[in-house]
Formats: sequence, C-alpha cells, structure tokens
Amino acid sequence: MRNPFAKLVSIPWLWNAVQRVLGAPKFKRELYQSKLHPGSRMLDFGCANGHLTDAFLDFDYYGIDIDQQAIAAAKRRFDGVSNIHFLSADICTRPFSMNFFDEILCAATVHHLTDDSLKSIVRELHYCLKSGGTLHLFDPVFQSTDRWYQRFHRALDQGGHTRTTEEILNIILPLHLFDVGDPSYHRPYGALIQDCDFVYIPLRKV
Repeated sequence: MRNPFAKLVSIPWLWNAVQRVLGAPKFKRELYQSKLHPGSRMLDFGCANGHLTDAFLDFDYYGIDIDQQAIAAAKRRFDGVSNIHFLSADICTRPFSMNFFDEILCAATVHHLTDDSLKSIVRELHYCLKSGGTLHLFDPVFQSTDRWYQRFHRALDQGGHTRTTEEILNIILPLHLFDVGDPSYHRPYGALIQDCDFVYIPLRKV
C-alpha cells in the first residue's frame, strides 16, 4: 500500500510548502549549486517532483525517481524546457548507458535507503558516471552534538535510515569504487524545525 505521506510528493504546491517548513529549500539550493558545475550533464538521483530542479536550469539535467506520480508532476512543471529531462525508473535496471553523466547529485536520499539498497545504487551510479566524474552525496547525519529538536525533525522524516557519517562511509568505502573526499558539514537554515547538519561527501570515480 502506498504510504499516504508519500502522496505529498505528487502534489507540487503542497510538497513545496512542506519543504519550506521542514526542509529549507533555499539552503539546499545554495548548498547543492555550490558544488556542481553549470553546463555539465548531471543526474539528480531521487529528484522527487522536481521541487529543486529550477536550481539547475543551466545544466543538461536528468532527474530520476522511482515514484511515477512524482515524475509525472515534474514533467508537467518543466514541460517544454529542452534541457530538463525526467524519468521514472529503477536505477538498477540501468536506464542510462555507461559513462553517461559528468556528475551526479544524490541529495537527501541516502537516509531513505537500506544498507543493501545503498550498496546496489552506489554501484549503478558509478556505472553511469564518467571516469573522473564526481558523485556529490548530501544527507542529514546524526552527530554527538545533536539537540533534541534535531532528532525530533529526523523522527518526522519519511526516511527511516538516518546514519552517522562513519556509517555511510562504512558502506561505501569497501566497494572500492570512488576516491572519497573529506566530509564537510552544513547547518540548515530557514526551517521552522531545525534538522540535523547535512554532510557533503565528494566521491570521485576511479
């Protein structure tokens, strides 16, 4: 049965309102834009209904999500924009060819994935990323300094697999697919309820 909360994703105005209250989209746009490179062919993995796609209008943008209703909403929103493409598919079916993307954005998606799913998806993202390209991984992470309201925000989130940075790296490093850059931490702003810090981990394909 479809999660009733997940249905919000397919109602753009409602999901955008939820994001403004809980997700601080201005913070996310600025953070993601600061790491990616306009003009590149990029994949936005787990793009939902495209609520942050307008941050990447200067890219050859591809958004993928397994949620068909969310992708349908994204296609309606960006209908006629020639450099914006959306696809509803499972990345593990290899809908893109090898070495297709210059860079990949995986933003606030990891905490929705089990350990086994994360391993499989990281392998597939490596497959469709060009040699030397970067997988930009952003996700909220638990830290020893978290306050109760940050943990409360995590409890409200639809994803049930929020981890520490070390736990994420313990899944990715043994795959030996990427050169892993130093993690950096970014405190969200603009949200009514403060989330945990977002970690940024640059993963360069080797």
